[in-house]
Amino acid sequence: MLSETDRDLIKKAFQVPVHDSYGLREGGLIGYECEKGVMHSMDEQLILETIDPQTLEPCEKEGELVLTNVTGTAFPVIRYRTGDIVTLSKKKCECGKTLSSLKVSGGRAVEFVVAKDGRWIVGYSFIYIARSVKGIVKFQIIQEKIGAILIRITVDDNFPEDGKAQVEAAAAARLKSGDKIFVEIVEDIKPAPSGKYRPVISKPAEDLIKQRVFT
Repeated sequence: MLSETDRDLIKKAFQVPVHDSYGLREGGLIGYECEKGVMHSMDEQLILETIDPQTLEPCEKEGELVLTNVTGTAFPVIRYRTGDIVTLSKKKCECGKTLSSLKVSGGRAVEFVVAKDGRWIVGYSFIYIARSVKGIVKFQIIQEKIGAILIRITVDDNFPEDGKAQVEAAAAARLKSGDKIFVEIVEDIKPAPSGKYRPVISKPAEDLIKQRVFT
């Protein structure tokens, strides 16, 4: 998904409105943004549900998206776990469309930080830290083990002298768990081999998800 920085940059460069769309190789186009900035889901061809990524039980709040493609005649896709964390809504949109909507609110299911006290904290919540400190261009959370978190950032000339301390303090306030936090300034943060940018890489989350799926 586009960050606000990317969205503004594209808008200024091309002088056009900028909208996100959301799709999956296994399900095609899932949703697209209307002129009001609401992402409408393709209700005509999909059934979307959310489950708790830890218990796998259905939930009405934010959860992992599972989809059923009702138009795929060659190969049915039934309650497929996407790994994406979303919030679904049937609230009426100001644009007039009657389609339901979704918000990709938490990135991938494995893009969680597992806190020292056992809580799962969605990695995208750290984006608010990046927005709160001037001069941060990119950020990435890396967790090799529970109890320690590395925050890698790239910065520009607007980054303050005490910027690293600000990031550390903001992360500690959001985690509220006593985890050790390290902040590292790097020249660049490369995308994964798939070409996608991974804002969070957490080995504990990946291991726990695998245990839940395969045991």
